[in-house]
Amino acid sequence: MDDRGYLPPHNFTIEQGSQVTIAMISVDSTSGVRAEVTAILKDGTEYPISPGTISVLGEAGSPLAARPYDNKGSEIAKYDATLGTIAGLAKVGEIINQPDEEVTEDLPLGGTRTRSRNNNRNLGAAFIEGAFGKLGETVSKRTERATDEINRRPNVWYVPKDTKITIKVDRSIKL
Repeated sequence: MDDRGYLPPHNFTIEQGSQVTIAMISVDSTSGVRAEVTAILKDGTEYPISPGTISVLGEAGSPLAARPYDNKGSEIAKYDATLGTIAGLAKVGEIINQPDEEVTEDLPLGGTRTRSRNNNRNLGAAFIEGAFGKLGETVSKRTERATDEINRRPNVWYVPKDTKITIKVDRSIKL
């Protein structure tokens, strides 16, 4: 300690098992994390730490890496699967009620006439086609809105549990 009461920086150890509060400041495009200690819990007392005082790095000083918590794709896929199922059921109804035979002929005075014959009319299939066709339109609009909302959500990053870290003191502190 010098005559001003200043203790120059020196190495000290935060005991294993000590608790620290860490804030993730940013994540770069390569998943590299910039994080720092915001508080140390010592002897039952929490000591706040000024920003920029203690950095958090990966094991042995390597870069600390985060992983994206990415469930956007699976969430969007659920909406798509629902829409596909509904559209598929509507198509089944349409196919069941297609005419067995359809003939288009030219008329002598111009124009055309189409005749169709369907011996397999099925009211249940007609209901399926109508109901699921209309439902498909509604669900399609909802799916589009939900997908837009999901894609607008900010990305969430996390550092996996049990990741070994190095705590680097960048400025002197007094607890």
